[in-house]
Amino acid sequence: ITGSVGKTTTKEYIFNILSEIAPTLKTLGNENNLIGLPKTIFRIKPIHKFAVLELGSNHFGEISYLADICSPDIGIITSVGAAHLEFFGNLDGVFKEKSSLLRRPLELKIYPDDEKFSEFAGITFGTSSHCDYRISKIKPSENSTSFFVNFEEFSIPTPYEKFVPNATIAIALASEMQISKSLIRKGLQKPLSISQRMEIIPFNDGFILNDCYNANPDSMKAAIAFWLKFHPEKPHVAVLGDMLELGEKTDFFHREIGKILKNEHFHLLISVGKFARSFQAKFHFPSVQKLIDSKIYKTFSANSVILLKASHSVALEKLIPYLRQITVNQRKD
Repeated sequence: ITGSVGKTTTKEYIFNILSEIAPTLKTLGNENNLIGLPKTIFRIKPIHKFAVLELGSNHFGEISYLADICSPDIGIITSVGAAHLEFFGNLDGVFKEKSSLLRRPLELKIYPDDEKFSEFAGITFGTSSHCDYRISKIKPSENSTSFFVNFEEFSIPTPYEKFVPNATIAIALASEMQISKSLIRKGLQKPLSISQRMEIIPFNDGFILNDCYNANPDSMKAAIAFWLKFHPEKPHVAVLGDMLELGEKTDFFHREIGKILKNEHFHLLISVGKFARSFQAKFHFPSVQKLIDSKIYKTFSANSVILLKASHSVALEKLIPYLRQITVNQRKD
């Protein structure tokens, strides 16, 4: 499995379904590089019938090399977006690198409904009517999201509807493998072993939306859209940091996010890092430690919906213990 966004979530959905029918191995955490993939392969035991492997890349040639190492039977691309542009240059470069997974003998290829992939013979997913696995009727609720794939209804135990395409990939794969719909549905309901990827953390009367594992323009837009819709009756606070490895278009993409935020209504926006100044937040800090030292988080209401989103090296997760502590104290007051 490779792609600009959604690799780990897709891996988890697939693992949860396949492990319903046979012993299955998966990539742990984000060990998807030239060190992590061999470590995963060394964990394969004779009992394993399936191995679900995540492949990551930020330089040309890495996906092809990783695929040579693991020699997959099935290749999946979750998405092609503006990630690691510092090294890939543009979306064509991203597509060239990601699609190298499909340029090898495979029993099955699964990829997004995008004309870029028209040269390949495989299975498509998306929202258009000509997809092999068409997504429709997405309905998020308090704790889950229901949706249709072709004429079958499914649900996932999260209100974050951006996980639906990831779940659909798992549904497509499992269906092609003739796994029953009942087992697919059972697998989709199992918890995902992921952290800091739109992790919804309740506290007091509010929520922390911990999505600070990584960030690129597409995932930042998706996180902001969900944050704005999630419990709109509550005060909304966003702490947003740099999106890194975007190359010469770094300033452009940060300004683009700033324009989106300018037209939205929310309680407070705080930015962190070097490039995040372009978000035009009310308060800006050069680092998360400076933010913590400022104690600005003590001004947050105990019923806030707080979004944390940035590239991983910004380390916004360091703020979470302080958010939990101060909101408890506020509530006691």
